[in-house]
Amino acid sequence: MKNRLGEISKIFSNVDGLFQRPFFFLVALTLAATILEVFSISMAFPFLLSIAGDGGGVTYDIDYGVLSIFMKEAENYQVVVTAFFVAAATLAAIFKITLLRYQTKWAFDVGHILSCKMYRNVLSQNYISYTRMNISDQATVINYNTNKIVTGVVLPVLFLSSSFLMLCAAFVFLMILNPFITCFTFFFIAAYYLVTNNLTKKTIAYASRAVNNEQKSLVRLIHESLGGIRNLIIDNSREKYIHEYDRSDADLRKSSAHLIFIGGYPKYILESVTLILVGVAGVWLMDPSSKGETIAMLGTFALAAQKMLPMFHNIYNAITSIKGNTDCMSDVIVALELKNLRPCFGELSELRLNKSITVDNLHYKYPGSTEWILKNISFEIYKGSVTGIIGRTGSGKSTLLDILMGLLDGYDGNVLIDSVQLKNHKYEWWSSISHVPQAIFLTSGSVLENITMSRTNSKVDYELVKKCIEISELASTVRTLPNGLDTLVGERGIRLSGGQRQRIGIARALYKQSDVLFLDEATSALDTETESAILNNIHHFYPDITLIMNTHKKDTLLICDQIIEVHSKNF
Repeated sequence: MKNRLGEISKIFSNVDGLFQRPFFFLVALTLAATILEVFSISMAFPFLLSIAGDGGGVTYDIDYGVLSIFMKEAENYQVVVTAFFVAAATLAAIFKITLLRYQTKWAFDVGHILSCKMYRNVLSQNYISYTRMNISDQATVINYNTNKIVTGVVLPVLFLSSSFLMLCAAFVFLMILNPFITCFTFFFIAAYYLVTNNLTKKTIAYASRAVNNEQKSLVRLIHESLGGIRNLIIDNSREKYIHEYDRSDADLRKSSAHLIFIGGYPKYILESVTLILVGVAGVWLMDPSSKGETIAMLGTFALAAQKMLPMFHNIYNAITSIKGNTDCMSDVIVALELKNLRPCFGELSELRLNKSITVDNLHYKYPGSTEWILKNISFEIYKGSVTGIIGRTGSGKSTLLDILMGLLDGYDGNVLIDSVQLKNHKYEWWSSISHVPQAIFLTSGSVLENITMSRTNSKVDYELVKKCIEISELASTVRTLPNGLDTLVGERGIRLSGGQRQRIGIARALYKQSDVLFLDEATSALDTETESAILNNIHHFYPDITLIMNTHKKDTLLICDQIIEVHSKNF
């Protein structure tokens, strides 16, 4: 229990601006709804007493304040009490509806804050973290688990708090009316839910883990199958994924249904038992000399039970829901507590290359590994030069590019931009470089959006776009597209060929107007003629740009000013 309270506390502590005006308004609304709910219950007794015909002459121990003014005349009693009862019931309903509206709004606002914070934290991690990260699991946590936290933790906490407050207030009033029945009823219901909670806690824990794990499994299956649909079709392995999806989804639905059942069934048993107890109490308490008062009291308790049973069930259901989302909470807390490694996402000053990039005695091995990927590496790349990096597969070429781009830390030796240590100014360096990988990242938007990486056309420099398209030999392709630059490329650029995607990647890199351009097998899908034309265009239009290429093509190396060969983890 302490662990869950600690996890709930951690989640709420990550909600920036939690205790602001909306929260205090919600607290005030809860108090007002509580007062009106108890007042509506308290008005049931004189109302039922007046219907029984005993209102004018019966003396009872409850002080109704302003009603006493009207009770002096028996002929006005029934009308006044009925009016107060109807008004109290109506106001209580209005305030409870309003409370529900603001509870749900506040809870989903909390969800928005948590989701955005997790997304920011995940995006702010260093590059090496992403190589170890399961993207599908992170997508599940940021989106699905956040929704589960809102509906399965935040809202239940609000419902539990308001229901507990209303129950306490109702308990005080009913103790005045009849202490024995009140104590027996409250303690019986509380004991019933405590026993039920203890009997089901292991089942809830098991079902909670199953729901969380199977949800992650489903997201992974969808990403893998749709991302590799070509292989699935050619290898005739679609049925395997369908079978696996069927199994995971069935387990997810079964466990989810079980959690809902456990949260709901105690209510129906208790409703039947409560009706039986009311009947037994009626027979036991009935006094022929004061039937009206007995009926009024039983009616009041029946109304109170009708209102309080959902409150008791809300508390039980909230506890069940919170326990059922324990694994979700744990995953969300991990994402919330990720260290934000880049506090500033706005504009940064640039680290411009004026003279050269110097690598001096560089050594690197991946965290957790004992084997050096790069060892004893030293060289210098001058501004405006073209440098080719070659080597066998697995020799560390891409790792070397990642270090030069500032994506990898933890190396020994020095990497200097002019005389500035790269590891201390990598954010500024990223503002001055562009990178084109072999597998181009494309959104499902238009060709224009993928070149400019902007959703707002008003900020687009169309002259620069045209120039970048010409340099990347993409102009003829754009002219053949049905909507030109506004043609949608499909998810991950599925409507384009590999060469078209790579040329869009090159155009995007040029549009950034960077000092240094890194090409990591960026022309592997292009024929020799097109590749040569693009590289010559870059050299012609941007003679001062520094070009660093990782390639296996010998023809590409012909334009290089120097060639760096990575061999056996050193030069």
